[in-house]
Amino acid sequence: MIIFGIPVFTDVSTLDVALLVGLYFLSFAVKGMFGLGAMPPLVIFGAWILEPHHAVVLAVVSNVFSQLQFIPEGVRNGDWRSIRGLILAYLPATVLGVWIFGWLETAWLTVILGVTLIAVIVAEGFALFQRFEATIQRRAAVLGPILAAVSGVLAGIAGAGGVIMVSTYIKFIVKDPKVFRATIILIAT
Repeated sequence: MIIFGIPVFTDVSTLDVALLVGLYFLSFAVKGMFGLGAMPPLVIFGAWILEPHHAVVLAVVSNVFSQLQFIPEGVRNGDWRSIRGLILAYLPATVLGVWIFGWLETAWLTVILGVTLIAVIVAEGFALFQRFEATIQRRAAVLGPILAAVSGVLAGIAGAGGVIMVSTYIKFIVKDPKVFRATIILIAT
C-alpha cells in the first residue's frame, strides 16, 4: 500500500489495513473510557495481520502518541509517593524486556505474546490478585517492586500487559478512582 507516495505495509492488503484501522479505533475508544487496556487487543489481533514484531512496534508507537494527552492528568493527580519504588523497578526491567524483544525470533515472540497476554487477561478476569489482597497489602514494600519488575519485562517484550498487571497491585494502594487513573497514567508514561 502506498500513502502519500510512501510505501507503507507493503505486504499487507487494503482489507488488512482497514481491519487495523477498525481495531485501533475500537482499542483506543476503550482506552479513552478506562484510561488503559488498548495494548492487549492491539498486539494480539495486530499480530494476526502483521508480523508480530511489527504489530508490537506499531502498537507501542501509536500508544505513545495517544498517551501524550493524558500526561498532564497523571502529573497533576497521580500518587507519586505510592509508585516511586514501582517506577524505579519498572524502568530498568522494561529496558531488559525490550532487549529480549529484539533478540527473540518471530516464532518465540508469537508464543510469548500469546501466553503473556492470555495469562494477564485470565488473572484479571478471575480476580486472582484480589484473592490475595490481604497478603499483598502486608508485603507491599517487597511485592510491589517485584511485581513492577516482572511487569516491566513483560511490557518490554510484549509491548502490552505490564500496565494491566501492575494496575491490579496499584488498586490496593490507591483507592480513589480519579487518583488511581492518574497514577496508572504516570506509570504507563
